[in-house]
Amino acid sequence: LLAFAHDPCVEVRRRTAYHVRAPAQALRLLAKDPEHRIRGHVAENPNTPVDVLRDLAGDDHNFALARNAHTPTDILASLALLPDHSLYRHIAGNTGTPPDTLKRLATDSDNEVRQRTAENPGTPDPTLETLASDPEWRVRDALAHNPRASSKILATLSADSNGQVATSAKAALKSRHAR
Repeated sequence: LLAFAHDPCVEVRRRTAYHVRAPAQALRLLAKDPEHRIRGHVAENPNTPVDVLRDLAGDDHNFALARNAHTPTDILASLALLPDHSLYRHIAGNTGTPPDTLKRLATDSDNEVRQRTAENPGTPDPTLETLASDPEWRVRDALAHNPRASSKILATLSADSNGQVATSAKAALKSRHAR
C-alpha cells in the first residue's frame, strides 16, 4: 500500500488513504497530498498517527476528525465549540469524545445530537441519568440501547409513557438478566 501513496492517479491515492490497512508511513505521505478529499480520508482513517491527525486539524477536515475514534480528545473538545449541529452529531457519536464534552452535548437543542450522546458508551453515568428524562422519545430509546445504561435507568425507562422506549428498556433488562 505504501507504493500506492505515490501513484499519480487520484483515485488510487484516495482508496489508499481510506484503506483500513494503510500503513502509517503511507498515511503520513497522503496527509500532505494536494487533493483535499484525500487528506480528509487520512483524517478519518483509524490508523493515522496522532501527530498527523493534529496537523490535519488545521486543514478543515472537521467532520472526518469528528468521526475518527482516535482523534485526540482536545481536538474533539475544540470541534465541539464550533457552531455546527451537524458536526456535533459526529462528535456525540464518537467513542473517544471526552466525558465533559458529552455532558455539554447532552443539553444541545438538536434532538439527534442528544440521541447520539445517549447511545455513546463513553457518556458518563450522571449524564445518562439526565438523558433518561429527555423530552424526545428517540433520545430515551437510544439510551435504552446503550450497554452502559444502569439497571436503574433501564427500570425507569421500562415504565416510559412511550411504548417503543418501554419495550426497548424491558428487552435490555431481560437481556442482562439472561446472562
